[in-house]
Amino acid sequence: MKYKFALVFAATISVIFACSKTPASQQPESVIDDNNPQAVRFSSNMVASLTTKSAGALDDWTGKDSLYVYGIRKVNGALVFPQDLDNPYDIEDENAFLINNVGAVSPMPAATDTTIYVYRVKSTKEYFFYREMYYYDFFAYYVDDAATYNADRSEKQLLPKPNANKERLTITLPFDITGKEDIMLAKADVAADVDKANKIYNKGAVASKAYGAHSSRRGVVPNLVFEHQLSRFNFFVKAGNQATQDHIILDSLTVKTRRQATLVIASNDASTPIGLTDTAGVARKSVWLQHKDEVTGELVDYTRELADNPKYYEDNTHAGDVFGEPMMVIPGDKVYEVSLWLHQDDYSIEGGNFKVSLKIDFANLQVAAGQTKDARAEAGHQYDVTMTIFGLQQVDLSVSLTDWKSSGSFTINPDEDEDNA
Repeated sequence: MKYKFALVFAATISVIFACSKTPASQQPESVIDDNNPQAVRFSSNMVASLTTKSAGALDDWTGKDSLYVYGIRKVNGALVFPQDLDNPYDIEDENAFLINNVGAVSPMPAATDTTIYVYRVKSTKEYFFYREMYYYDFFAYYVDDAATYNADRSEKQLLPKPNANKERLTITLPFDITGKEDIMLAKADVAADVDKANKIYNKGAVASKAYGAHSSRRGVVPNLVFEHQLSRFNFFVKAGNQATQDHIILDSLTVKTRRQATLVIASNDASTPIGLTDTAGVARKSVWLQHKDEVTGELVDYTRELADNPKYYEDNTHAGDVFGEPMMVIPGDKVYEVSLWLHQDDYSIEGGNFKVSLKIDFANLQVAAGQTKDARAEAGHQYDVTMTIFGLQQVDLSVSLTDWKSSGSFTINPDEDEDNA
């Protein structure tokens, strides 16, 4: 299964139920005040263990991560954009954005209060309010610390500033990855949220009036479930014999992947679905294995100075030891080229290190019984890559699918690759 994070948009409800063991759907109907303004408020809920990469693999938010949110008007189910995108909150414009790329700090880890506060004016903690008789759709994204750009990639941006296109009714964000970023995307599901509200409150919520003040008063809560847009490789290493453990030292590792993509955050254009795009034809470049600096906690390139010896285990079933931090890559490829650098403590080529070329080939993916075999790397899927090292020239590589969604394993023998002849 994919790991997901649910962001819940909670509006204040004008009717407060007294404590009762009677289900809400069976309680006497309360009078709904349709003149009561409805503030849009946010709370968070972990629906599954979340893994992000802003400071290594995390199972919880840190209280620092930023989520960015859009509330866009819809008419007859279709998105509409403001007349002037430089003034997206223009009160005179009936198509003004309700929320325009507003950032929110995530909850603290293991916090009892998981509220996410998104303010129109932070200094005065002013909330956003639904406009009466107007209905909206909600979108959100998380790009970790990935580099982001303007529409033509001519300028790098310190903060994400997506590009809104009025003609195509799309919001997009070009970005680059270095292997350590987690990219996530979410969109509210009107049908599911209306159905849930009616089962709980039985107040006559209808999809045609969601999301808005009308639906908010009837218990409809827009629920955004964040889904990972990248694939993840976890690296493990072990020695194939005692001599390798005694003399071989690991220096670094790279994977060739597409470094650039565009995130489609919102779209009315059937030819431009939400998700990653602009990945076809992008040149593949190396991304370096990372490790977490013990002092700063930052992710930095894994280098020779770390001098890590692979450990030998007589038990052939041992998975090996974690090698660096997990690596996030753009999905969709059938083959990812891997380069492993290592050296021997009493020998090296011209004083440098030795390169072993490997391939993660999805034709060789190994899956457990009952699992569906991926033909290529899939978004939100996680693959364990285990390397068994025999001296400087032989490295056996196996890959298995775990956690996010378990999708199988690979076994690669470099002796079979012409690159290693």
